[in-house]
Amino acid sequence: MGFINGGGDVTATKTIINADGSTTTITTTIKDDGTVIIDRVTTKP
Repeated sequence: MGFINGGGDVTATKTIINADGSTTTITTTIKDDGTVIIDRVTTKP
């Protein structure tokens, strides 16, 4: 997991390679006001 910290927000990104060869990237952002944003993107090969 990579962590990027800037402007009070904390972002963590995780990339998973699935059994079918597709890639799932999950990005979690915790904003300085406590809001949590989870972004999940799956890319087919």
